[in-house]
Amino acid sequence: MSGEEIKSFFVRPMGEDYPFDGAPPIGPFSTVQAARHAASAHASKLIEADIENPE
Repeated sequence: MSGEEIKSFFVRPMGEDYPFDGAPPIGPFSTVQAARHAASAHASKLIEADIENPE
C-alpha cells in the first residue's frame, strides 16, 4: 500500500463512521510497526474515555 492512505470505516446506509468531521488525523507512518503502535495507543485512549463516560 505504498503511497496510499488507509481509511478505516464501517459502511452503513448513511455513509462512513470514520473518519468523521473533527476526527484527529492518524498517520501517515513510516513503518507497519509504527502504525500498529499508534492504532493501539489511539484505541487505548478511546477505551479509557468510554470507561470514564459510558453512554
